[in-house]
Amino acid sequence: LFSGSMFVLFAVLPLFVVQELHGAESQVGLIMGAFALAAVLTRPLSGQLVSIWSRKSGLSLGTFIYFLAPALYTLVGSVPVMLGLRFFHGIGIAIYTTASSVFVADLSPPARRGEAMGYYGMALNLSMTIGPALGAYLVGRIGFINLFWLSAGLALVSFLLTLLLREPRRPSPPLHT
Repeated sequence: LFSGSMFVLFAVLPLFVVQELHGAESQVGLIMGAFALAAVLTRPLSGQLVSIWSRKSGLSLGTFIYFLAPALYTLVGSVPVMLGLRFFHGIGIAIYTTASSVFVADLSPPARRGEAMGYYGMALNLSMTIGPALGAYLVGRIGFINLFWLSAGLALVSFLLTLLLREPRRPSPPLHT
């Protein structure tokens, strides 16, 4: 659900910037790049957050940001505001993907951890395969605003599901005598 929320917008956000915000092609690049820049800058801090707080807290915070950003896209009327929201959205992806990777690793038996991470990556790639085409198809039928609400709704369901998770037991550090 979370990845679907993300990838359903990837193909249509450049169109939104040009068609609805009347942005230039160079501004499309800035807006799309702001998302990635925020993720790069935030990822080390998100790792610390997940280690200090909890994996569940990281999942919940990341999915909440991922719900809030596309909901706020429905109100955007200018390129600078969209640029700021894309940066904010990128913070959500950094926190979520860091927490979810650690969560999957913590839940996996050590002998099958690689396999579990492979399935986790496969789910992400499946969303990456289907999401952009689905978003491009849907935007022509329901419009940008409703697509943003759909993305927000998927992220909201993801957020609510994170609240039901139990924190995985962390291995105890070895005792030194």
